[in-house]
Amino acid sequence: MRPPATPPDGWTTYETHGVMVDPDTEPVTYHTPAPWQNDVKAGLDQDGRLGILEPVHIGEPVTWCHRMVVCTKKLVSLAEQ
Repeated sequence: MRPPATPPDGWTTYETHGVMVDPDTEPVTYHTPAPWQNDVKAGLDQDGRLGILEPVHIGEPVTWCHRMVVCTKKLVSLAEQ
């Protein structure tokens, strides 16, 4: 999709850039740490039910794919906010 020749008022102008990818690059698989797998799976399933995510089947072409980064975060109670 090309940007409009003249962006509407209030829009930021931008340039398009190409991304060069080595055609011989092999895909890399990352794994979720075992203690987190059930919680991560439950969160992904919930996001799928809500329509936030959709499944991508093996061999199906995708328009965008980035690995998911799983990390812990401090639990904060509502009283602390």
